Amino acid sequence: MNQAGAHEYGKGDLLIRDARVIDGTDAPVRNGLSILVRDGVIQEIAADIEANGTPQLDVTGACVIPGLIESHMHLMWGPGVMLHHQGKPTEEDWTRTWGRNYKQHLRAYLACGVTTIHDVAAFPFVVREVRRHYAEGGVGPRFLALGPMISPPKGYANALEACVTSEEDVE
Repeated sequence: MNQAGAHEYGKGDLLIRDARVIDGTDAPVRNGLSILVRDGVIQEIAADIEANGTPQLDVTGACVIPGLIESHMHLMWGPGVMLHHQGKPTEEDWTRTWGRNYKQHLRAYLACGVTTIHDVAAFPFVVREVRRHYAEGGVGPRFLALGPMISPPKGYANALEACVTSEEDVE
């Protein structure tokens, strides 16, 4: 729990009761299981678990699956951004458009079971903003990022002014 009393993502203890567990190993679906989480890590999965004093969540037959991974995404872009902002985007463009909603999108990933996202062409100002959000206790999936997009002349990202023709350009 944080100072405001809100649950911090990935922290603390929880007992999930009456789950339908799909473990992703081709094993049959298992019904009526409890899952004990301690300090954000699964400690036990069994039919009857006693954990006095641990917060409990009765999911009554809902499916529980391993966290999903979004391995290719871009927090920089959203619907229509490229139509309205052609060329290399700026921090101001992002803050004024798609960036206004990134926190809600991070929460939506979690709500859909995505626990890790990988931004494969992350602009530095987006990475800084997401890291600041998490440092201030913000909620979202684990965030992995590669650097900004680069392209050879006439390549895919050339329209974004990400063209490199020398080692100095990459630097």
